[in-house]
Amino acid sequence: MAELSLDGDRLSYSHQVPARAGGVTFVMFNAMTQPHQAWDPVVEVVHAAGHGSLRYDLRGQPGSTAAPELVLDVGRIVADAGALMAHVVPQRPVMVGLSIGGLFAARALLAGIAAEALVLVNTLRSPGPRLTWINHAVLRAAELGGGELVRDLYTPLLAGDALIDAVWPLAFPAAGYTALDQTSDLYRLMRDCRDADWDVPWEAINIPSLILTGQRDNVFRVPADVQRLAARIPRVHRVDFEHAGHLLPAECPLEFAETIISFVDAL
Repeated sequence: MAELSLDGDRLSYSHQVPARAGGVTFVMFNAMTQPHQAWDPVVEVVHAAGHGSLRYDLRGQPGSTAAPELVLDVGRIVADAGALMAHVVPQRPVMVGLSIGGLFAARALLAGIAAEALVLVNTLRSPGPRLTWINHAVLRAAELGGGELVRDLYTPLLAGDALIDAVWPLAFPAAGYTALDQTSDLYRLMRDCRDADWDVPWEAINIPSLILTGQRDNVFRVPADVQRLAARIPRVHRVDFEHAGHLLPAECPLEFAETIISFVDAL
């Protein structure tokens, strides 16, 4: 992993250039609790197809650091993404955002950070009382029982059967749960992004955009909202995954990778 120094902090990243002429660089925007390693099964396929990748840990995630006084909100994440891309200068960047990572990517585009295309993975959701409740509930669960409690409460609602079966041996630890340290960088990241603005002017994203939705996501996915918001994006293509849920790169990495490769190869 390489490191970019930012205001005394470090942003840990991995960059691989495309191996073929005309290849793109998939710039991965992490979900809140998914560090850059979550993309490993996908980028293996991407690299084999001759494309490149840029992955990094947000400030607040394990590989990067965050000064105690820093607010780790969407504005900070977008600014950091811009600094990283200006430093690396990836060839033909295509932004790929998982969950709230798609919000980070969309806001980065709207802030003027250039990309050839956008992939949103289980991102589209409408602001309102339902989303506010979910975001507050996830943080409260982490405050009480850390990531293990969040996993045990939400996995059967978020995932397809294959991931549920894989996670089952870890569920309901006999020793109980450990609260997430509220002085930790990860807690600060979750807290500072809890009230992110999801009222995105999707009409302004005028680059080819791929919307990937896992139909087994029964927490964030509201089909009517996804359809309505996707229709506001001018150059949009949609693919639904029937047997997978929220974490598509983990649940079906090969199918996911092949889908985004087909998308960029058609650009």
